Amino acid sequence: MSVAFPWLSAAILFPIGSALLIPFVPDKGDGKQVRWFALGVSLITFLITVGGYLNGYDPAQEGLQLVERVQWLPELGLAWSVGADGLSMPLILLTSFITSLACLAAWPVSFKPKLFYFLLLAMNGGQIAVFAVQDMLLFFLAWELELLPVYLLLAIWGGKKRQYAAT
Repeated sequence: MSVAFPWLSAAILFPIGSALLIPFVPDKGDGKQVRWFALGVSLITFLITVGGYLNGYDPAQEGLQLVERVQWLPELGLAWSVGADGLSMPLILLTSFITSLACLAAWPVSFKPKLFYFLLLAMNGGQIAVFAVQDMLLFFLAWELELLPVYLLLAIWGGKKRQYAAT
């Protein structure tokens, strides 16, 4: 089933693109603006995933839905191919919801808030991509996009044994 609006691509690319804008968010040194920006982005990402679920996903139907396929490097057989099924769609919704909660839970973070929220939003896009991509190379890239921010978040903002937890 092909959809008119690219819900999954938007849910993947919006937080990643927004994360790239974080260095340009004005900051007075307290990180307040970047917190609100990241919370807004994570809530919009959640609304995008809910919109995809309500407008293009049918839980009664089997197989991939919300399918998007765009040729990327046709001579190598590579394409941007995403879709959601009965297993991945709930995980996509859950991921975007929990990221919004994580933004709220991380409100007290005062050490390098721009880097923290950059990593959080990049991780969000990577996690959604891990559940949605249908190409092995894209899966690997999405996994790395998700894995590197997780490592840095644990290594920098983790608890007492953060170095142990990150490795």
